[in-house]
Amino acid sequence: MSHESLHSETHPVEPNPLGLSAIVFDFGGTLDFPGIAWYERLFGYSRQLDRELTWEMFLPVACNAGDSLTEQPDAGNLSMEETVQRLVEFIVTAGISPRLQGQTDSMTKWFLDESYAHLEESRVVLETLSRHFRMACISNNWGNALGWCEDYDLAGFFEFVIDSAAVGFRKPDLRIFQPAIERLGLPAANIGYVGDQFKADVVGSKSAGMKSIWYVGEREKSCPDESLVDCRIRHLSELRDWVSV
Repeated sequence: MSHESLHSETHPVEPNPLGLSAIVFDFGGTLDFPGIAWYERLFGYSRQLDRELTWEMFLPVACNAGDSLTEQPDAGNLSMEETVQRLVEFIVTAGISPRLQGQTDSMTKWFLDESYAHLEESRVVLETLSRHFRMACISNNWGNALGWCEDYDLAGFFEFVIDSAAVGFRKPDLRIFQPAIERLGLPAANIGYVGDQFKADVVGSKSAGMKSIWYVGEREKSCPDESLVDCRIRHLSELRDWVSV
């Protein structure tokens, strides 16, 4: 099978082309946005304010913001809105650009407004898929992935949500995928994993024996190893082509 997108405008996709019984989803960059991770999105908003800002300048600060949040005792109780607010506050106050000063609220609102729209679209897709597949979620998060799924009416579609902060392992570590396979009680090859990050999602799921569904979105993404990609999708809605609705 080709590793290109299984969606085509002119050639219908065969039903369930990967032979799946279950589909497991990433959260950030997958359910809340089409194929772009949180730090990349925050960089994009920051660049709108300061065109001289580079990814090399921004990424260490964003990673430090995430690490700082991990160390905060209430991190696992924060809503997605509160989490984004704290990350943005850290980035703005880190001093990488004077043009970001005073922009915490606007950057946070920008991020969240886009997320809300895509979460609504994801809910529609998940509702359709839930009639045909067992489903779950695995997220590298701060301990609050289940609460976010509940907040946005997604949790009802998932048999369970596995959060890296809760289990102590982050994707692509095999040990975060194995509990999902065990809980589903299915052969790993009959479980698909949908995620936007090559290393965390594609490499991680394939190392566990699952089928990798790489959510590339509209951006061109370089692929370090084509053999690890079972298929690409540009839109989450492409998964609905796999079922009879």
